[in-house]
Amino acid sequence: MSRPLTPWFHNTVKLQRKVEANSSTLHPSRKTATELLVTKMGFTAAEIWYTLSDVPKGTYLLTFISGQISRSYWQMCWSRQDKKPFSDFHLGCQLVMEVTKMTVHDYNLHFNIQDLTTFLHRHYTVTKEPSRNLDRDDIWDGKWRVMVKLKAGPLAPDGIHHPPSSFTLGHD
Repeated sequence: MSRPLTPWFHNTVKLQRKVEANSSTLHPSRKTATELLVTKMGFTAAEIWYTLSDVPKGTYLLTFISGQISRSYWQMCWSRQDKKPFSDFHLGCQLVMEVTKMTVHDYNLHFNIQDLTTFLHRHYTVTKEPSRNLDRDDIWDGKWRVMVKLKAGPLAPDGIHHPPSSFTLGHD
């Protein structure tokens, strides 16, 4: 039986207000932003767990109470991204924006690292090329460290393209 993949950050979205270069638009308060989200985007206060606006001005972190509501939000975003109020914000998912360190075990000393990088680019945005993991004696321990970000996937149920949990490359 697999664990549910719905920690709180799967249900959190980031809204960053678009500001034109010549505009002196003030960013709305947390209360105003929450009201905008509830009334204009079609959600109820009961569906929103909390709104955090203490991040940079004009940026709001919105957490929904369930993964199902979060999925309906993403479906709405993809279908209405050119319409107001969605067009007033840059929309993002915390999980997609998070950079994660991945460790890849290499059991073949003649393995081509380019094959790994090519495979990872299918599922991730590789932010830092693979580097050898060294132990305390500066000896390579057969593992590679790679910094990656998950990609958004409009066809995925939760809006995130999830890679396989394990994989094999090359011949045994």
